Amino acid sequence: MSRLFGSIRQMGYVVRDVEQAIKHWVEVCGIGPWYYVDKLPVKDFHYRGQPGSPHLSIALANSGDVQIELIQQRDTSATMYQDFLNAGNEGLQHWSSWP
Repeated sequence: MSRLFGSIRQMGYVVRDVEQAIKHWVEVCGIGPWYYVDKLPVKDFHYRGQPGSPHLSIALANSGDVQIELIQQRDTSATMYQDFLNAGNEGLQHWSSWP
């Protein structure tokens, strides 16, 4: 365990198709059940100093002590998720820890 951050508690994946990603995690990894929100309510969102209102779909499940988060952005609003996808990435985008 890191002395700076503690144990990893969440792994966040940016995906292009959240429904397909859920299916993969269930069928291949045996992880579920999933809590799914089609349009996450986003309030007071700012990215790079600009306000926005992105349409984000998220799904959450647990694998032991680790929460898996799947994030799909359904519009082209400026966000860290859109930047990640625009750079040609899809997959693990962040991890989190808490005591």
